[in-house]
Amino acid sequence: MQNPEIEIRELTADDALQFGALRREALRTNPEAFGSTMEEENSGSEERFLKSLPNSGYFVMGAFKAGRLVGLCGFLQEVRLKIKHKGTIWGMFVQPDARGYGIGRQLLESSVERAFKIEEIEQILLSVVDENEAACCLYESFGFKKYGTEGRALKKDGKYWDEHLMVIFKDNF
Repeated sequence: MQNPEIEIRELTADDALQFGALRREALRTNPEAFGSTMEEENSGSEERFLKSLPNSGYFVMGAFKAGRLVGLCGFLQEVRLKIKHKGTIWGMFVQPDARGYGIGRQLLESSVERAFKIEEIEQILLSVVDENEAACCLYESFGFKKYGTEGRALKKDGKYWDEHLMVIFKDNF
């Protein structure tokens, strides 16, 4: 069920400043959940990144509450011919004060629906830190299936995190 106070839409270059700020907040709030680091993200690349949007195989959905960006979910389609039927959900994040209202589910649903509209896409992959039980439950309740766990998938300051690898197939959606 959609939250009427939340607008979900694809981000454009006009959203670059809010995107950059929320992306950095995500890395500060949950550094263990992302492959990127604050050091890498502080390059100011969000404007260059978002200027390349929209692109049918590469997009970021945003959740807005009263005009303020409170959630993100990215998608990237593979480009090589033999794996172009796959894409990856990345960078899923909802601000802590906006959690518990179904925004993550809305973002995920919008992203998966948008991705499966791409003609070649047959499966969507994602990875999630095994300690993030809320995210694991969200993805499983949405129909993603775990197909493996990558041990020590992420490492920062001598600490490791394992990641569950998950997939959803278009014909099961």
